[in-house]
Amino acid sequence: MIPLMICSRRTLLQTSVGCAALAKSAHALNFGAPDWPAPGDTLSPVDQPKETLRTDAIQAGAPPMLVCPRKPDGQLRKSLFSQLLLLRLSPESAGPAAGQLRAFTAICSHAGCVVSSWIPGENFFLCPCHGSEYDPARDGAVVGGPAPAPLPHIPLKDVSGIIVIAGHFSARPGGRTGRTD
Repeated sequence: MIPLMICSRRTLLQTSVGCAALAKSAHALNFGAPDWPAPGDTLSPVDQPKETLRTDAIQAGAPPMLVCPRKPDGQLRKSLFSQLLLLRLSPESAGPAAGQLRAFTAICSHAGCVVSSWIPGENFFLCPCHGSEYDPARDGAVVGGPAPAPLPHIPLKDVSGIIVIAGHFSARPGGRTGRTD
């Protein structure tokens, strides 16, 4: 049996005030809140954050690149939820998106893991946590594994040779199962 903790009204009040202050400061810092990519953002490779990606730098059929958006004021969006998988589909890809530049969230729709692998030959994204596979040529459709929804994509445009985000995600990125294992 776990004993109940008895505390004075003063201790309870002090603890409540402390918790409220902590919650307010975490909210003020945007602690844990997604910093979604937004129209007008440019893209930078995660491993070269000072570089702005040009449309001609992304080769058709090459594996995807992990990128992060850069706000118009030059600041990087550093939230995990802002990371994107960027690729140019092979001209031989099926469908109307063949040869196009595409960007998808890097967050798996199953348990919220980072989709960090690529299956060459099949040209699918792979989440290493639970094996979900996504087809970028079919708008991020699930082609294997437990993922309940496609990877959300975000529209891009070319502005004077620079890749720029042109809209918002097709759906809210993130895990949908609540599983964290």
